[in-house]
Amino acid sequence: MEIEELKSKFLNLDFDEREFAVRAEAMVDFATAVGETAAHYTDPNHPEFRAVPTFPARFHGRRMLPEDFPRLGGIPLDAGKAVMPQAPIRAGVTLVGRSHLHEIFEKTGRSGRMIFLVARMEVRGPGDTLVSIVDSRMVIREKPAKEAAGPASEARSEAKPSGVDKEDSSSRASRGDEARSEAKPSGVDKGGAGQ
Repeated sequence: MEIEELKSKFLNLDFDEREFAVRAEAMVDFATAVGETAAHYTDPNHPEFRAVPTFPARFHGRRMLPEDFPRLGGIPLDAGKAVMPQAPIRAGVTLVGRSHLHEIFEKTGRSGRMIFLVARMEVRGPGDTLVSIVDSRMVIREKPAKEAAGPASEARSEAKPSGVDKEDSSSRASRGDEARSEAKPSGVDKGGAGQ
């Protein structure tokens, strides 16, 4: 499927929705983990207590892509996450995250074609207030022709002509067992180490 076709079929259509209960303990744990020391992020009793701006990075939808999104082949890689805070997040609220594909684009470089997918989760709080936007990026590197052919074709190209190796695997295995049984334990050098 071509990039323009993917865009016309999948961009900006919600494909996932999930609720997140915001607990004060989780907010403090996250703030501590990222090295935040300001009291309004680490002390639940502070009058302006709120989540650090990157707190929504811990939110994940049930899916990264729409259910009917085609397999593109290639090698998928995590290309990072961006959090864009919009309003303070307070303890005790329930947030709703809705995800859609925000961008689909391609680049071509020395390693071949790469397709970039950006899944955007818009996180909303009470009154449907937008509190954060979280973009998760994935890049799919197109397999070079040799890799795309798969290991079966590589195995065929490396196979020996028939009749060259007449020894079967059972005789190789028994030869290996004989070699192990004939091995003698290594002795200790009586002259000592280092001589």
